[in-house]
Amino acid sequence: SAKEAADEMGIIAISNMSSAQSQYGISQKELEEAGLVRATSSEPRSSYRLTEDGEELRPVAREIVFWSIKYFMSRPENSEPKECIFSNDLRPDSVAMALEMFANKSSITHDNYVLQVLIDDMPYTFYFMTNEMTVLRGGDTPALAKLTTDVATMMQAMRGEIHLQETLKRSSWSGNEAAINHFLSSITPGSDVAFEVAEFIKQRKLEKTVPQHTPSKEAAEA
Repeated sequence: SAKEAADEMGIIAISNMSSAQSQYGISQKELEEAGLVRATSSEPRSSYRLTEDGEELRPVAREIVFWSIKYFMSRPENSEPKECIFSNDLRPDSVAMALEMFANKSSITHDNYVLQVLIDDMPYTFYFMTNEMTVLRGGDTPALAKLTTDVATMMQAMRGEIHLQETLKRSSWSGNEAAINHFLSSITPGSDVAFEVAEFIKQRKLEKTVPQHTPSKEAAEA
């Protein structure tokens, strides 16, 4: 569906594609005709992958998503995208693309590697090449390491609620330890990544937990 194609581009992290389809008339056919996605099979409910032209939009989509997170976190009113940021009940596709976005905000360098990540039984392959992270669905590509985890653990790690050792404790992994540590360090605020988002989240939590101070009657009279 077009929603699956949008997941691949990361747009689903900040909006509901089904709403966009009805509001703006975006359709899977239009995405195909534009040459941005292609079906992976001839089945009616086939999944979709970005074409070479679509891949060129990936960095733009990442920046739009990152800007949108900062925008919604800075707004005083509650909203669906803001609640999404604090949710531990998202689709694995959305989490995988958020991981890609956070990793690409990191300045931690490392040698190239391929990492298989299983999020709530959904397989993804992360390619870290020349200090850029890209994720694709599926886990058939030979990889240097494998990480098995869940949506809640990854969301809490990205929000900085848990850090490397706790993330490892709640996940299982095999293969190259340095690649695993680099991947998890890259997506954890407070190490070297996504400081802006981490600060917005921290500030919003303070606003939610610190009660508003109302001067007492005696203080007001004084």
